Amino acid sequence: MIALVWVETMLDYGMMNDWDEAVRACESEQRRKTQIVPKNF
Repeated sequence: MIALVWVETMLDYGMMNDWDEAVRACESEQRRKTQIVPKNF
């Protein structure tokens, strides 16, 4: 929990933005590759 708050604080102050964008891009790519679709979709 503390780590999550720390990351949010760093993002609020403009730190770690490159890291955040890279993580989100990687996750988006993984989702596209595995084509996760909700069961009720």
